[in-house]
Amino acid sequence: MNLSWVRPLLMTTQKAVVEHAPQILMVLGTTGVTGAVIYGAKAGEKSVYLIEQAEVEKAKRISTLSVADDDDAKWRPWREPLTWQEKIKACWKVYVPPVGLLIFGVGCFWGAQGINLKRQAVLAGLYATAEANLHEYQAKVVEMIGKDGEKEVNAAIQQDKADRLPPPPAPVIVGGAETWCLIDNQYFKNTYTGIKDAQNIFNQNMISQMYGSKLELYWLLDPDGKYLKPDENAGEVGWSIDKLLVLDIDPVLGPNHEQILAISYRDGNGLLYAPEPGFGRLY
Repeated sequence: MNLSWVRPLLMTTQKAVVEHAPQILMVLGTTGVTGAVIYGAKAGEKSVYLIEQAEVEKAKRISTLSVADDDDAKWRPWREPLTWQEKIKACWKVYVPPVGLLIFGVGCFWGAQGINLKRQAVLAGLYATAEANLHEYQAKVVEMIGKDGEKEVNAAIQQDKADRLPPPPAPVIVGGAETWCLIDNQYFKNTYTGIKDAQNIFNQNMISQMYGSKLELYWLLDPDGKYLKPDENAGEVGWSIDKLLVLDIDPVLGPNHEQILAISYRDGNGLLYAPEPGFGRLY
């Protein structure tokens, strides 16, 4: 029998389990806690019966009454109350399954959280390294070709982004009114003054709050939420008070030769200033 397919299958399964370990542990944890609640309710009902039986047995041991037979029903009127130690001794076994499931569920939750924290630490380390390399590269570019040259390079990159994207859904309105803008590969409508106002308000909020998220910036740029669709991590990345944010605007041509305001993130020194994870961790 040819079993050569078993090893690739096992390796694929192992890779999938490791990759989705937090989700798997969360499902197991939820199942464990749910099972603990269900079995705990059943254990509560059974413990009442066991305690009553123990009270009857205690009455039989200490009573001087003469009863014809050992029928428990005849002894129930003379049940003897139990101490809390006796109650635990009478019914502790029925609580073993729910307690075990609860410990299992909580352990799964803690395991999932531990894996997520480790992965976040690794991602944060990789991001810090990439950011440091980017700043070194940009500083060297500025040193070799000057700030104006670096701005031209960035404007050319923004133009390439606009060329790759489909045209905006409607013609641009000229004459000082709203025009199409481009940020993070998304179109939205605003004015040059509106973008700068959003930048100033964001920095004012950041000064008072010590940090600000990309989601908050999106709200300021597109208050009605008609155009900008933040990704699921927009609230988890942002900027801290260490450096204020500058929204650098480069006019580029869209696919239909209309003017588009392309926005990039920079700091006060003119260096690229991308949002980073854990931006509020120090505060």
